[in-house]
Amino acid sequence: MCANCTSTFLLGECGLLNGRKATTVWWLENLFKKRFPSVKLDMNNILVEDKRVITAGSASSHFQLGLRLLRYKIPSSIVQRVAKTILVDNDESSISPNALLISKRDHNNDLVQKAQDWIDTHLAKTFTLKDLADCLNTSEKTVSRNFKLALSTTPLQYTQRLRIQTAKYLLETSTLSLDKIMSKVGYGDRSGFTKLFTKYTGLPPITYRRQFQAGHNYRL
Repeated sequence: MCANCTSTFLLGECGLLNGRKATTVWWLENLFKKRFPSVKLDMNNILVEDKRVITAGSASSHFQLGLRLLRYKIPSSIVQRVAKTILVDNDESSISPNALLISKRDHNNDLVQKAQDWIDTHLAKTFTLKDLADCLNTSEKTVSRNFKLALSTTPLQYTQRLRIQTAKYLLETSTLSLDKIMSKVGYGDRSGFTKLFTKYTGLPPITYRRQFQAGHNYRL
């Protein structure tokens, strides 16, 4: 039994994940935990298999899920060729823990929680660390120190990953133009955004969309 992205909720509703390890899409992690408290949620892996039930995370993880199923029937050398042909990373553990920080709210740090809430609501705007610190009535050093303690990252890295992760989701699921997606995540310079997006994903945004949103009518 397999499911990826939001379809993992269907397995949860049917009780098929009770007592099992599973994963789900990053932006619904907290909701999943509330609805299915008996599931051992693992957000550190793209795929999680437990007792012949496989769950996969983001919408694009169905590629890795397909490769996993192929391994049950054909030699790994052929699976590698398939992955190379369709330009998909065959490393199921390649997802970075830092890429999941957007959904990490269980750190019990009130200052960081307020900072995350503020960043969420200002994602489409350009702001500095000073802007963030001023809104929290504290210093830049205090904000940075608390982010390191709670999330093992900096406010800038957290914000960049959140923006890139949001852009990835919009590229996969919407028909918005690249310029509109950039404006929603706080970027106005296409060249700069493309470099940053490529740094985090390994693909330029246009290539990423063509690969993971095939068949949709979108504008670049």
